[in-house]
Amino acid sequence: MLSEEENIVEDIAYQIKAVLKVLEDNPEYCNVLDTPAIPSEEKPKIIDKAFLGCHIYVSNFIKILCQKRAISQYGECVKAFFEAYDEARNIMRATAVTARPMLERQISALSAKLERITGKTVEVTNVIDPDLIGGLTLRYEGKQLDGSVKSHLDELKKRLSETIV
Repeated sequence: MLSEEENIVEDIAYQIKAVLKVLEDNPEYCNVLDTPAIPSEEKPKIIDKAFLGCHIYVSNFIKILCQKRAISQYGECVKAFFEAYDEARNIMRATAVTARPMLERQISALSAKLERITGKTVEVTNVIDPDLIGGLTLRYEGKQLDGSVKSHLDELKKRLSETIV
């Protein structure tokens, strides 16, 4: 990555996340950037005004997507960027789904355990789903470990329904 070579990758990462938030919060802006009703030569000017504080790499990338009429793919591009970013830094992102918010010490303990297992730096995000009742569902690297009360009850219900009396 060019931003790596120039030691600005953290700034770029922050800015592309900020742009993603702006585009997600203002879907009509994507429509403006994608519409053929606005001349192609005007769109770079609109982008420069809207994203004035962004690094030229970020604004130029947005301009390229507009030229290709692919601004709707920005989110997928950000996802790919962060996958490469994480891989280069040996970071693994995990999601812990719980019925109630986890305490910071619980998140730290879970991160530490996953770090020992995977050998990676682990960043755990806690997502709340009251339907789980209790326990935890853990998602990382395409895996899902389900230790929620809901899944245990569902499994018990399935087994009971299959039981012939």
